[in-house]
Amino acid sequence: MYLVEWHTHSAQRRLPEEFSKTYKQFAQARQRQAQGLSSDFDKAGNWREKACDDPDGGHSVYEMNDTYIELRTPFDEKRGMVTAGALSFLVPMVGIALPTLFAHDIPDLYWWFTGQQDRLDHVFTGIDILFMVLSVLLLVGVTIAAFYFGWKYWRLEAFVQRRLLVRFNRKTRKVYVHRPGYAGGVVALDWEECLSTERDPSKLKPRNRPDSAMPLILTWPPDRTGHDLMEMIYIGRWPRRVRESLQLWEFIRRYMEEGPESVPQPKRLGRFPWPWKSVSAALSLIWPLLSGISLRWTVPLLVLISPAIAIFATAQWVALLTCWEPVWPKAIRQACEDGAWPWLRDRLIDLGAWAMLAALVWVVLRGVYGVG
Repeated sequence: MYLVEWHTHSAQRRLPEEFSKTYKQFAQARQRQAQGLSSDFDKAGNWREKACDDPDGGHSVYEMNDTYIELRTPFDEKRGMVTAGALSFLVPMVGIALPTLFAHDIPDLYWWFTGQQDRLDHVFTGIDILFMVLSVLLLVGVTIAAFYFGWKYWRLEAFVQRRLLVRFNRKTRKVYVHRPGYAGGVVALDWEECLSTERDPSKLKPRNRPDSAMPLILTWPPDRTGHDLMEMIYIGRWPRRVRESLQLWEFIRRYMEEGPESVPQPKRLGRFPWPWKSVSAALSLIWPLLSGISLRWTVPLLVLISPAIAIFATAQWVALLTCWEPVWPKAIRQACEDGAWPWLRDRLIDLGAWAMLAALVWVVLRGVYGVG
């Protein structure tokens, strides 16, 4: 889920020479702008003109008040792919092979080593003992190696914060971004310095083709971030048509420039990881495919790919249950005038999600091994 942010952040630190050309272009454009000359910033940045007449923050807003709006990012639905691969390995290795070995062979070894071989069905030979020891070492070794080499990739979507948040504070004129530390961490950026990596959205035609839609992207040059690295932030859900990006940008622009009374009240997104949300996320990934076929083929296609949808939705749900709600630093909470309720709400969500995870593990263990 955080693959794009992780790659963008780590690549700039690992390969600074490859980004030096981009940084120089930003610096040259900034210098031309300061001299009153035309620059790329005039073409691509500081969107302050009206993009459309119908702003809409639907499907993207977690919170909105007089101080800030808090929005989601477009890659939430992608969570689950890595977890599906991890579970496909861990279930047979840890969930079946290792417990089976301990349940059947190790008790026999105990009786053999205590000299009570009369309780055994057969007498162990040296080959039997060597085989069982090597089996245990192989299973444990492979499992440890898988965690050692795969943990950093699994943490792109599991055992990490449950969502990436972007806050636009109209009073402090800041844009706050909450990401995992390996993907850039928490940053505060100046609203007035944000640029577009694409054309001016007001010049885009509101095409309705799903394949032409791209998420809203804001960029901050490295000389305006405070940490000498470029910031590129993806905002809102993945749009189903270009017009959604225009509407979302206009919603943000009006809120920041004209105030909350200038935009319609959006429907807030829920935060609790209910299982049906993961099913909806899985279906949203195939929406472009379904939108391009006739209705009579939709149901057969859904039936055909339903096992893949179920596997992906289950993996995403499990990944979400292992995560926790992000906590903003105290300074940002104070700047956003947050009270005690947001923190308490997020902790209650965590407790509820972890309780569901514990219940899920108990049900699986009871069904497979008869535990409890």
